[in-house]
Amino acid sequence: MSRTRIVAVDDDRRILRLLKRTCENVGYEVHSVLDAEYFESSFRAFEPSLVFLDLNMHSIDGVALLRFIAEERSDTSVIVTSGVDECLLDDAQSLGLSLGLRMLTPIRKPLMVSDVRRRLDAFRDPIHGGVRTALSGCELGDALERGHLDVCYQPQLDLGSERVVCVEALARLRRPGSGILSPEQFIPAAEQCGLIDTLTFGVLDRALTRLRGWQRFAPELQIAVNISPVMLGDTTLADRVAATLAAHDIPPARLVLEITETSLSPDRQLAALTLERLREHGIALALDDFGSGFCSLGHLYESPYSTLKLDRKFAMRAEQDQDAAATIRSCLELARAVGLTVVAEGIQNESTLRWLAMHGCHQGQGYHISPPLFAAEFGAWLEARHAAGEPVLALRAAGGRR
Repeated sequence: MSRTRIVAVDDDRRILRLLKRTCENVGYEVHSVLDAEYFESSFRAFEPSLVFLDLNMHSIDGVALLRFIAEERSDTSVIVTSGVDECLLDDAQSLGLSLGLRMLTPIRKPLMVSDVRRRLDAFRDPIHGGVRTALSGCELGDALERGHLDVCYQPQLDLGSERVVCVEALARLRRPGSGILSPEQFIPAAEQCGLIDTLTFGVLDRALTRLRGWQRFAPELQIAVNISPVMLGDTTLADRVAATLAAHDIPPARLVLEITETSLSPDRQLAALTLERLREHGIALALDDFGSGFCSLGHLYESPYSTLKLDRKFAMRAEQDQDAAATIRSCLELARAVGLTVVAEGIQNESTLRWLAMHGCHQGQGYHISPPLFAAEFGAWLEARHAAGEPVLALRAAGGRR
């Protein structure tokens, strides 16, 4: 059996030696990164389960590396090691949680061997160590009753015109004492405890309210909301979604419902009927995370989807991995044949965006374009862009990153 892998990144050799020696003494395999500019390549090659991350390095901001870790491998645990003040540590912890990472209790410098060992104990014990990654059904129900549900918004670009054509609504939950939780930390509880309907319609209601407010800046903007496959067995779903749209006076064509490929409903016949009814109402459907599951070409051809969203791993590896590039090209060829729009997720840099555009990918989404933004941030940017007539890619220069 292979040993658990750890990456330690710090620009102080003494700290790296301490971390390496302490972790190896309890049986872990450790890779040290002194120059943060090499962190991304080291991370991909080593595929660690845990990262010790210095926030305050000379060459690269540690917060940027948190975003990279979340995009690349969101199941990685992170222990921040830093001498920055408590507020910055808290901000980093909240950001990591909002990105879906398991953030263990940080270590303030100077490091002590005993501190490192306690964090390693916490890493081995996911229930009692650090911040728990998931809510129970009771905790989720209480959070929803207390109004702790929030929504972030991440834009999708038309890669030809660089216009924002759609914005994905992403559920977030505010948990006192733990910061902001991402969907991976509460959706399973929602599905298991019968709260997924309440949660989803809560997100839909908030998203449509915001869309109404943004109409004067972006009258044709679509909004995408994720639907759990658990809900596809409900024969009333399509009518209830249509009624919600009507209550907000939003045309059905401006709503995109995203369904994840890896978790399509086990009752395929009933799910197919629900999807067809949604399309009959004029609501657009997107197959999310395409390439990560087992969706057959026959199913895709016969399905009512209008959009394919490629799993983020393909865009993230397109320029370095021939197989990933070939997969993207094949998907684009398939999409052209059956008349589907293709959205590439996980765009992390300008060269990847240009590569995708050059190969005919229709739309793109990812942290290079913008991280998910809370409503006030996204709305302020949208208004500023409308007033200035700036291109969509000015989002990054306009303070989109947090």
